[in-house]
Amino acid sequence: LLFVQDATGFVNAGLLDGDADAARALERWLEAGYSVGDHTYSHRSLADLGLEGYLADIERNEPWLTRAYARTRQTSRYFRYP
Repeated sequence: LLFVQDATGFVNAGLLDGDADAARALERWLEAGYSVGDHTYSHRSLADLGLEGYLADIERNEPWLTRAYARTRQTSRYFRYP
């Protein structure tokens, strides 16, 4: 039996908006005590959006992450480029 003690999931909130099952999966992830990081809202490439659009996409993901950080009291912030 494999038990994962520590893991970080990278959130694309664009996949969570309007998808109750995906939102519940994130809730279970947080309840298990795992951390989350930012993976942009829409998972679009910097080359496609340009710097301003890309930064806006990161910011658009923040409301989901802020709620997650508040629930878990996570202090470290992670970002993973899509």
